[in-house]
Amino acid sequence: MRVVPIEPVPNQELTLNMDGVRWTLRLKVAQASIVADVLHNDDPLVLGQRIAVGTPILPYAYMQGDGNFIFLTDNEQLPDWQQFGRTQQLLYVAPGELANA
Repeated sequence: MRVVPIEPVPNQELTLNMDGVRWTLRLKVAQASIVADVLHNDDPLVLGQRIAVGTPILPYAYMQGDGNFIFLTDNEQLPDWQQFGRTQQLLYVAPGELANA
């Protein structure tokens, strides 16, 4: 697992190259929650996916062939953009690590 750097700003877009795959992540505030768009080599996998702490962002096994992302917070608090990179982390989980995540 690798930590994905996120900033304490309400809406952001990240482009990452993980294990030869180009991922684009958009994190957005949606009322009292955070939602994510995830693109895999510019193809959208999920749009507006609500982030649940400790749960893979890509919800289905067929989407997880090249990895997934998990959001962790202290004390399993709801995601709060003001705590991004402080008490809240976004992790990239490689395919071989998914069973242990």
